[in-house]
Amino acid sequence: MVEKNSIDGDRPGFGVVPVRKSCNRLGVSMAKNERKRSLVDAPIQGALLLRAVFHWTFLIVGAFVVLFVWEVLTGDPHQSFSGQLQATWSRYSPCFIILLVLLPAVVHDTLKLSNRFAGPLFRLRRSMQGLVDGQPVQPVRLRNRDFCQDLAKNFNIILERIQSAECFHSDHADSRPAPEQEKVPAA
Repeated sequence: MVEKNSIDGDRPGFGVVPVRKSCNRLGVSMAKNERKRSLVDAPIQGALLLRAVFHWTFLIVGAFVVLFVWEVLTGDPHQSFSGQLQATWSRYSPCFIILLVLLPAVVHDTLKLSNRFAGPLFRLRRSMQGLVDGQPVQPVRLRNRDFCQDLAKNFNIILERIQSAECFHSDHADSRPAPEQEKVPAA
């Protein structure tokens, strides 16, 4: 099965990228153009992952503190601090263990979501650098679910204008007569 992925289907030369679908071992349909690398832009994605882990840790510690205070307020007033702490842990530890086990799923999901904008930004940055270096650059093609589709579309329009202007100037440079060089008398 082939789907069409259109960046800008109205403009000639832009947009149609075939996306082949296949099935994995479990029979689930998967697009063949999925990213092969999980970490596309390490500084951006690393910062997001650290922030997600920080927030998750803060949530777990904050929840434990709130539950501990609740235990102190509603529990046995004659129980020691360590006894209150032990009572809180023994009562709520299954919830915290479950939250801890879910942390890799949160990290994985954050990584997949960040790929949807880090990947396009990486491609756009690479293409722009190619233009700066004077290398031939192809239009940027993004996956269906990627963010920054409008940015890629606008980049491709600008790229087309630059390439058209370069062709125009090279065509007209060839048709102009060569300037005559002045002959300098030999001394």
